Amino acid sequence: MIPGLSRLLFVLLAAIQIACTTTADRPQAAISDKEYVELVEKHTKGKKLYDGFNLAFEYHATLLTTELQNAQVEVEATDFQWTREKAQTERDKIQTSAAKETQIFLSFFTPENENDNLETTGSLWRIYLVTGGMKYEGKAIRTGGLLADLQRKYPHHTRFSTPYLVTFNVPLNLIQGSDIQFVLTGTVGTSEVPFKP
Repeated sequence: MIPGLSRLLFVLLAAIQIACTTTADRPQAAISDKEYVELVEKHTKGKKLYDGFNLAFEYHATLLTTELQNAQVEVEATDFQWTREKAQTERDKIQTSAAKETQIFLSFFTPENENDNLETTGSLWRIYLVTGGMKYEGKAIRTGGLLADLQRKYPHHTRFSTPYLVTFNVPLNLIQGSDIQFVLTGTVGTSEVPFKP
């Protein structure tokens, strides 16, 4: 055999074996990126409210159904190569949460910084979920995290908007098959969007 050729063949065979092993060890995505984006869009409603020609506020509200939260687990499990046990633990958390509360991810923008205070005690905003003749007041918490991570979960979220997680004391399991009205109201204005089952 030609000197160096055997070494070259060995290196090529090793590289092919590593490539095949690496590909086989990666978890297969249970949901494609396109399917995931379509699912987020299905559960997201947005609205802009103007004061004359000026934008008063704009938002996108994403109802975190069990279907969407399970899809988020699938995406993260693929992105971060979770074990099956880790993914199952996250799914169990979703079921526990759905039995006691409903959550909405809110991407909120207002050109006036002092009006971007949904989470403060003295906020000029109130957030409600109306379903089955009942009105539930929500508690907003500003969520942290990197913009890239937030945009992976919520493609409509931009760097100009503030991310909030709004929690309502009504079990998701109880209402996710019903008509739901999301209401954002305050001194600046009122906006409502419907979520259909």
